[in-house]
Amino acid sequence: MCVLQLLRLHLTTPGSNVLILCFSLFLINSGQSWVAARKYILYGLLIDKKGDPVGPDSDEFANLKVGVMIGGPFEDVSGPALNNFIKFVGVFAFVTEGMYDPTPERTWPYGFACIFASLVLVAASKWGLSLGLSCVTSFLKQRQLQREKLEARHVQEEDAYDEDALEDDEDMPAITAG
Repeated sequence: MCVLQLLRLHLTTPGSNVLILCFSLFLINSGQSWVAARKYILYGLLIDKKGDPVGPDSDEFANLKVGVMIGGPFEDVSGPALNNFIKFVGVFAFVTEGMYDPTPERTWPYGFACIFASLVLVAASKWGLSLGLSCVTSFLKQRQLQREKLEARHVQEEDAYDEDALEDDEDMPAITAG
């Protein structure tokens, strides 16, 4: 094993761990923010425009029930996620260390391919998702219009049937009376 391979391995693992530590801190802080905002309103510390305290019976507090659903799990999953990621990065680095070349003469195109693939994925997620949602929305609108037309046709057929039955009923007394 070359010295550069070991150097890459030793730099990749801590770099990944620092990245996941930043994500973990983000989860903890955002979870704490949700919980703190909920408690702020719960204890009546939020003041509205009129100067009255906003309490737990307000719409703001009802909207912050999301904080219980989001804030709690954010705090709870950050520790185990960090632990599992550290293990995963270490095992992955040691298993794949033979795949890396010591110098980038043959592997530099892979870096550009990764950058290009990342840009394609960002574009696909931005425009592709909106395109997919618009297609689904238009399909659902067309389906709703077809249902409305079908229901209108059934109503017309029922009305025509009721009119025929009514005409038959009007003819019946004339037949029986005559």
